[in-house]
Amino acid sequence: MNTKNWTLDRMLDGAYAHCQYCGAAIRWNYVLRHPQSPAYIIVGSECVKTLTDQCDPAVAFALTQGAWKQRRHYFYKRLRKTTYIIGPRSENTWFAATSLSGVRSFGWTFEPEIFQTADDAKLALARRARV
Repeated sequence: MNTKNWTLDRMLDGAYAHCQYCGAAIRWNYVLRHPQSPAYIIVGSECVKTLTDQCDPAVAFALTQGAWKQRRHYFYKRLRKTTYIIGPRSENTWFAATSLSGVRSFGWTFEPEIFQTADDAKLALARRARV
């Protein structure tokens, strides 16, 4: 199986587990899935950089853990010159979007999916966090 093309499925508090790729002790588990296999692999923050095409583990961690700031009818976080927002839609669904911080001319890039929970929206943004 190819060492790239893995996608971030979720992050878990590993309580000091071991990486299934390199065997190193890890604190946070990055659960990855491959499109050619139903199986998953649990890796640490260094191996997630090796196995995924775009995931930045530091940004993914910041997006999925900790509090978001609230403004009007949405929540946001600013990380590494990018602003991430999530917000409720009608009928108990959520949206997610990104924009370069401080640059109004580019506007927002909205995720095409509609999410069932805020955590699903955060995870979608974490998957697209670029190194």
